Amino acid sequence: MTFIKEKIYNVFKWDLKELLKSIIGIFLFSIAINLFIVPNNLYNGGVLGISQLLRTLIVNIFDLNINFDISGILNFLINVPLFVLAYHKISKSFFSRTLLCVLLQTIFLTFIPTLEVPLVNELITSVLIGGILAGIGCGMTLSAGASGGGTDIINQINSKYLKMSIGKSMLYTDGTITLSSAVVSDANGVTGEKPLFFFLERYMQSFTDEVAQFVDAIENDKDVPVGIHAGMQSVKIGLAAKKSVEEHRPVKLSEIF
Repeated sequence: MTFIKEKIYNVFKWDLKELLKSIIGIFLFSIAINLFIVPNNLYNGGVLGISQLLRTLIVNIFDLNINFDISGILNFLINVPLFVLAYHKISKSFFSRTLLCVLLQTIFLTFIPTLEVPLVNELITSVLIGGILAGIGCGMTLSAGASGGGTDIINQINSKYLKMSIGKSMLYTDGTITLSSAVVSDANGVTGEKPLFFFLERYMQSFTDEVAQFVDAIENDKDVPVGIHAGMQSVKIGLAAKKSVEEHRPVKLSEIF
């Protein structure tokens, strides 16, 4: 065991605890994507989001019928030049840790089955569970001094050289990629703009301000202007409206959890 710990430290500058934490983090992130996000035809941010967009285009254009998700493999290939940046611009230890994590992520995303039917039928609940799992996973990996590659590497470089907070850098990079998913495809093939694009266009400033205020609250250790209670009330209104449509009757907010 001592020999293994020494080898891990020599290669990754990690102890065994940090290695296990990063592996669990990558696994949780992959579970969130394949079981809760992808089955709802949603896209991730970052380089993985680009990989998912390319996967959708390739499968539809070439009419491929494959029984595993190729976005993990595409994600690794796109990360190759970013590995070079990590090696030269951040540190060798960060490079080796991130390389291991992306390799594991590729394996997990490829072999964890992507469900045909969402594990949770309620879209909001599925997204919340997926977001929480992905957030915990990313947090565990980053706290261990590694990353899942992709825009995490770019964000680290922006933080180091441009003195930009990682939160703001994530907002710019991941937000751009997420918006791109509005013009890709569905089960009927590649399409143009969807109603989702109008929704984002209409409320983008609100979402941008919301994320910016959240980042500012984290950086400056202060409360956000709109707390969790207001957010929960919005969710309750949406769920009440859905229940009202399904049951053809007025629904009070007090009936919703």
